[in-house]
Amino acid sequence: MSPTPPDPSDMTANYLRMFGITPADLSETTRVSQSELEARKRELRPDWQNAEWIRAHRRVKWSDYYYGEQFPASALQEQIDAAVAAGSSEVTIKPGMYIAPKLEEDAVMITIEGVKDLVINAKDVFLIGQGSNRFINIFNCENLTLNDLVMDLTSDGLHYTQGTIIAASDDGDWVDVQIHDGYPMPDLRRNRAYKVEHYDSRTLLLADDSPTFYRIPYTVNGRVLRMSIEHEGGALPVGDYITMIRTLLTPHGIFIEHCKNLTLRGVKLHAAPMFAILDDSSVNSHYDSIEITPGPIFDQATLPRLKSGSQDGIHIGDMRGDGALIENSIIECHSDDGIAINSGYSMVVRKEGNAYYLTCKHAKFNIEAGDEVYQTRIRDMRRMGTAEALSVTEVLDPALIKELQAEMSALVRRHGIRRSGLRHGQFWRLEMSEPIEVDGDQFFSRKWGNYGVTIRDNFIANHRARSLLLKTSGALVENNVIFHGQNTPLVMSTERFWTEGDYSRDMVIRNNAFIDCGYGWMHESGDNPKTSGLFTIIGESGVPSHDNLVFENNRLEVCHRMPIQLSAASNVRIENNQFNYLGFRELTDGQGQPHIMRVEDVDSLTYRGNQVGKVGSFYGDDPINIVSGTNLEIE
Repeated sequence: MSPTPPDPSDMTANYLRMFGITPADLSETTRVSQSELEARKRELRPDWQNAEWIRAHRRVKWSDYYYGEQFPASALQEQIDAAVAAGSSEVTIKPGMYIAPKLEEDAVMITIEGVKDLVINAKDVFLIGQGSNRFINIFNCENLTLNDLVMDLTSDGLHYTQGTIIAASDDGDWVDVQIHDGYPMPDLRRNRAYKVEHYDSRTLLLADDSPTFYRIPYTVNGRVLRMSIEHEGGALPVGDYITMIRTLLTPHGIFIEHCKNLTLRGVKLHAAPMFAILDDSSVNSHYDSIEITPGPIFDQATLPRLKSGSQDGIHIGDMRGDGALIENSIIECHSDDGIAINSGYSMVVRKEGNAYYLTCKHAKFNIEAGDEVYQTRIRDMRRMGTAEALSVTEVLDPALIKELQAEMSALVRRHGIRRSGLRHGQFWRLEMSEPIEVDGDQFFSRKWGNYGVTIRDNFIANHRARSLLLKTSGALVENNVIFHGQNTPLVMSTERFWTEGDYSRDMVIRNNAFIDCGYGWMHESGDNPKTSGLFTIIGESGVPSHDNLVFENNRLEVCHRMPIQLSAASNVRIENNQFNYLGFRELTDGQGQPHIMRVEDVDSLTYRGNQVGKVGSFYGDDPINIVSGTNLEIE
């Protein structure tokens, strides 16, 4: 049986107890040795197989975790369709295991579309796929609630494999990997792994100082792979584990699009070829008690799974109106971001007076008549003017579409934008109340971009990239525990390449614990502002553009990088935070910095009431590195 989670109202306190973290007096800064840091890290990194309830299912065999009568997955679809056809307000799915056959790559196991005012109860219902296919599409639904459904893949359908390093060359050019029993062999028609990650076999956590390897060639001898890895970051120890994504697939686990007032509650997803959950262009989505974690041990295996997904945990883009609520959830063991909130922009392709021809990332255009539209100039990411959208119409003339396509291609090349991030052959004409300067610019509507997201009482752990990627505004992030995020655990940033992300404003980050984060090896230098901070708030404009940011009462424990990188921002309050175990790595090794915070192009900053505890030998005498700024109040 699946374990019962603790009272979510005490979620953060539960996790802090699990890691042995209690409130401490950090009124004095004390310099301690590297060995004391290593002892603290060992306390924070127990044998992950023996941790609390968050790993309980990983000690359970597949046949004990999943139970009940077996049905084809089509029987689950039929029960939902019958409830919709009957106009029911609620349906309870018959308990059991619903098995989907191996489908074509782009096929979907279950589709819920155009449904309104329905609650689907799926307690003790398990949807099991035998291939790396999408579990559910949820499109154009309103007031839909899905409760308690559990989703997983068989070992044959798993999107990755894993193994033990049994040999390595002296020069670090190759390793031999014995694939674990019960896990799939890579596709022998391919001889290159899309993504390879290194795990510490003692803790089942991503290893320190180890990068992600991409497109690694390999040869096969039985169940042993010889992988041609050139490891710039250090040795790959014999006895440690690796995971290997067999191929980059695109079926996200759950794909949600154009929904309103959707609730997923108690849903568990244990294997996703790409994002576990992708929510696009919806309104007021609610995620409560979601569990995105590696599933139980396959019956024929002896070692637990190391991964739950190959990209993001929950990825939300272009939500209009009320923002999403993500609470009481567990998101672990992903190969990319934990929670990513993105605000996709529209790119101007042509200007004619007050009329603009634009394309965007999504099938649904993200500006409507009456919206206040503001502009960020792509070439230097500088905030420009605002105007009102008077009318919006889609371009349907084939000849004009062809012209705009050519102009878009030129802009993409000139500004270094990911071409696949924009619609192909889909454009809209936007008439504005007044003209705005244009040079391949990006337009945002103030009503889009996930304004007002709340992220609270979640546990986000052991993933490759950023724990919280907040390319949004109006967010409240509180009472979360972020553990062992390999990269930067919190980012606010513009990202032109992905055609998403404007400057953030009206953000509150409070009462969170960031534990043992930023330990990964970086290709960039340690003073690169895009990667050097645990809280990274950056912009390219050279002028304050993020605005009204509050960071208060957070705890950062074991900081492998500088705690705060702050640039291009105004009206920032950083108050009553605790920083403990920082300054143990020198700047030039690409891993750490000697400061608490670096400030550049900032106006109106208040820094007070913050406490610093134990620090290493590289912690400097000047904890605040001020590059440039005005109206700085630092205590």
